Amino acid sequence: MNIFTYMYYSKKATSEETRFKVSNAKLRDSLNTVTSKLNDANYFSLENNENAQNYFDNANAEKFIAYEKLIPFVKEKLMDANENPAGTLI
Repeated sequence: MNIFTYMYYSKKATSEETRFKVSNAKLRDSLNTVTSKLNDANYFSLENNENAQNYFDNANAEKFIAYEKLIPFVKEKLMDANENPAGTLI
């Protein structure tokens, strides 16, 4: 009976360890994928895209709004469009 109990618990421990390693690897891959997608999405953000910021800091600064002021304005207008049942900004 002792040999059976010993073998059962030793194999159970190794089985749980391998399951932990596999699930840990899957979680790391998922985290890396989500991080990569977030970085890709942030590329199109005005807050994180240096090329877009440079466009608004162009020599024709009198024609453009500063991007620091533009970000909250655009967010507000998008929220207004969400609240409108027709979904239009006008």
